[in-house]
Amino acid sequence: MIEIRAATVDDSAALAGLRWEFRSAQDPATETQDEFVRRCAAWMRRELSIGGAWNVWVAVDRQVIVGQVWVHTVQKIPNPAAESERLAYLSNLFVQGSARGGIGTRLLATAESDTRVDPMHARKMTALLQSASSSGRPVLLRLEEKAGHGAGKPVSKVLEELVDTWSFVFEELGVMVA
Repeated sequence: MIEIRAATVDDSAALAGLRWEFRSAQDPATETQDEFVRRCAAWMRRELSIGGAWNVWVAVDRQVIVGQVWVHTVQKIPNPAAESERLAYLSNLFVQGSARGGIGTRLLATAESDTRVDPMHARKMTALLQSASSSGRPVLLRLEEKAGHGAGKPVSKVLEELVDTWSFVFEELGVMVA
């Protein structure tokens, strides 16, 4: 079972390794993997230790981090309208190929449910994922208010999530349930 949890300072080296895997596959690297991971892990340790504007979640499979999402919260200028005074910049959503199949969606849903982030940003990201998909199939964004980040989730919430998720899968596969 893959767990989604908040990242800690101790995760920095693994997160930097995933960042290398993600970005070096897209563009040629300008430094060695060891140099990059050392530099990136130092930056990540600093960002995760100061409790600043970055919120980070990881997907963990058998004690190995297989995915991550970074969300940078930016405070906006005060607004007299009924609009959030914070926005979120979602960066580095990545799941290793062997762990794909809904983990990215779970990371997004966890980031979206964080009360420090305006829910509209996860909805916008879901719309972008939908429009970028070449499959024409829908993307599932499941919102669960006050659900936490996994550990200690009530059985009723786990069951609701499973019913919603499998209902979506069955609908997409055309499976009739009696």
